[in-house]
Amino acid sequence: PWIGEIGLVTIRSTVAGSTRGLFDGRNRKDPHSSYGVSEMAALPVGDTPVVALPVSAIQAPGETIDHDVAMAFHDPDATPATLVAVGNASLAGACATLEAGRLRYTAGSVTGRDEVTFTLSDGVHQSTARLHLDVTTATATATTGGKAGNELPTPLRRVDVSSRSQLDAALASARPGDEIVLADGNYGSAPVTPTVSGTTDHPVVIRAANRTGAWLSGIDFPQSSHDIHVHGIDLRDTNQTTLRGKRNQLVRCWLRPYYNPSTKKGSVCVIVHSGTATSYADACRIAYCNFELHRDEDVNGWATDNIHHCVRGKHDGVSDPWHKFLVIERFRVIGGPTRAVYSAPNGEHIETVESENASHEPIHWHITHFYGDDLPTRETIFDEKASGVTVCNGTCYGTSGKARIQNRQGAGSHFYNLNGKMHLDFYSGPGVKVHDCDINSAYKVRAFNGVVPWNKTGTNGAKQCKDLVIGNIGGGCRIEVGAQFSSNYVYKAEGTKVEGNLPSGGYVELNGATATRNNSPTNFTPMPNFLITPEEVGIDAPWVGLTTPVDP
Repeated sequence: PWIGEIGLVTIRSTVAGSTRGLFDGRNRKDPHSSYGVSEMAALPVGDTPVVALPVSAIQAPGETIDHDVAMAFHDPDATPATLVAVGNASLAGACATLEAGRLRYTAGSVTGRDEVTFTLSDGVHQSTARLHLDVTTATATATTGGKAGNELPTPLRRVDVSSRSQLDAALASARPGDEIVLADGNYGSAPVTPTVSGTTDHPVVIRAANRTGAWLSGIDFPQSSHDIHVHGIDLRDTNQTTLRGKRNQLVRCWLRPYYNPSTKKGSVCVIVHSGTATSYADACRIAYCNFELHRDEDVNGWATDNIHHCVRGKHDGVSDPWHKFLVIERFRVIGGPTRAVYSAPNGEHIETVESENASHEPIHWHITHFYGDDLPTRETIFDEKASGVTVCNGTCYGTSGKARIQNRQGAGSHFYNLNGKMHLDFYSGPGVKVHDCDINSAYKVRAFNGVVPWNKTGTNGAKQCKDLVIGNIGGGCRIEVGAQFSSNYVYKAEGTKVEGNLPSGGYVELNGATATRNNSPTNFTPMPNFLITPEEVGIDAPWVGLTTPVDP
């Protein structure tokens, strides 16, 4: 029989023949401070009046509130009650779960009155109750896979963890729509392997409760994984994160490659894998992150073969690149060695790589919206060694005239709206374009002669630049066609086209190389030129959504 109502929580006894309920209505929590029910005098359940208590209100999809329903009621003998079961939410997209002894409700994107049943026990008897909630989400923007609107996708269940064993258990039992929230702390020396997958509408989210408050020693994404979003994790000085699978994401993470002061050796923070046709990354994303390299006090004395990257593509000698459609966006570029000899260590914030024996099929990486300042003397910021890469909308300020973005290999890549103090260097094949950039007078845009002729396969030496298009370059820089670092750069850059506006430094033809000049752009589409500011990128930047790459 129904035996009473306390506000909007209706209590039903399940004890056969009982005329007195399990609970007496002694309510402990204030609804506005802890989402329980408000204070009332203790009354026998049969005499409990119906009181119009405030309804717990939710204002946005994905908002989660906890109800201490077990603390709100006690039986007449003062035996503590325990929440033992929670029913399903009735509104579409909403979720109700039993979490740490509380009823946790997560809103979907539907407005209305929801009803959730729950069961309490004193160890002998049980009672089932119903909790009503008003859900108001009409003015909020729903999220699909976290790609627009709200920053985090709407979770179907939240799981809080504070230790490595709890994290491993949560991952082992995770399902699409789970949000696994890590308390501050160190989660062990071994990388985490999330064997679960989400869906495009309900990804599995692994996030820090406080941004970069949780440290992981790397994440090993299995090839079978997909739709896993890692959010706000500290990945500085980690073993290595291997990015495989489909549509997996790193968002608001701090990346810095591992460094061992005893051995003077480092590693790569994030490997974007392209090992075989069954082990690769596809349509993954790295967004709103900090990319940091170690500075002089760490890297002096490193060997020339030591690799030190924040993000690096990995091909493992396969004949075709499989790691395609990666988007890296809205990231902050930090640090790097100032006095170290070039390539000692071999360190860049990003290096795209494909096999020298590849067919130069485009990998379709899109690197956009980035900012860096005080970048070091011998720093190659990005080293592009693949085909079909777009680098755009970036502002970087180097020191002492040596910082650079370079295109060492491949064909069909695109560079535009790059501004600041950095060289733009090209040893690249047909179809590469650089335009609508504003480069400081201490730096240059250079089409290089080569140590070897340009070719699709073979050595990774400095190949001659072939059929480069340069256009609408502003600032005080100079365009050099036929640049070379030493006299053995004897294979002349060929087919260079210089179009549109020139910088105040003009352009020159060096070392026997020639270019054609056209005052009007004919081989590229002009793009608006604008500066990226530090406030727009990195782990603390305001959320403005994610990019849908469109290459002009």
